Amino acid sequence: LSQRTWMTLDRYKRWLGLGLVVAGVFFLGLLYLRITQPKIAAELRHTTILTGVVVATLALARLFELDPYRAQLIPIAVASFYLAISYGRQIGAMAAVSWSLLVALVHAEPIKEFAVLAGGATVGVLLLDNIRSRSKPIVVGIFAGLVAAGIEIGLGLVFDRSMGLVLPDAARLFACGLIAGFVMSGSLPFVGQVLGIVTDISLIELADSSHPLLQDLVRRAPGTYNHSVSVSIIAEAAAKAIGCNSLAVRVGALFHDVGKMLKPQYFIENKGPD
Repeated sequence: LSQRTWMTLDRYKRWLGLGLVVAGVFFLGLLYLRITQPKIAAELRHTTILTGVVVATLALARLFELDPYRAQLIPIAVASFYLAISYGRQIGAMAAVSWSLLVALVHAEPIKEFAVLAGGATVGVLLLDNIRSRSKPIVVGIFAGLVAAGIEIGLGLVFDRSMGLVLPDAARLFACGLIAGFVMSGSLPFVGQVLGIVTDISLIELADSSHPLLQDLVRRAPGTYNHSVSVSIIAEAAAKAIGCNSLAVRVGALFHDVGKMLKPQYFIENKGPD
């Protein structure tokens, strides 16, 4: 066989290998989702969203990987963060690892690339426990960038690479993590509305006493409002004690009696002293 034929066969073999790895990763992800989150896996809307996120993330990561950007950490981190907020940190972490593996396969140094991308994105996912301020995603992005940069420097020392090449790459990775944090912070309200994601920030806005429905409750049934505030404080403390989402419980308690304002005089807390 000619050299050209061998090159063609090698190319086909490489694409076949990549296809098998991609198929294996997708099958593992679907199996994990079906076992751990059967309700999500059974709903067409959620599976469609997840499929779209996977395709868009891989496409953007491939685009951002090109010179001079080499910023593939940004789409991987942002998408993993959103999945963690929407469907839980377990799914977010698995997505971060899977995307990092798929992107690293076509990199010149796949092991290093996988370690850097997976380390940075996964650390960010694990830190996304509660987002009750606009600055929290930025802090998460900073930590993701620091971890990715630290892994880059560590692998450079292990493999005796020139620090003149390693340090600029580490600085670039830190900048990518920081940018990912800013992107998530700025787009979280918009994406939450489009995808129907209820974030901690959304719940904080609902718990604001200036909310129109709570204002109506204060005017029409002040006794019921005071009762709801008391219940929300007690319920939030109880939820924290058992490890539940205390903010969601607090918001639910604030609104649990809003129907009483339609007939406030029927309830004793709205009656004055005799």
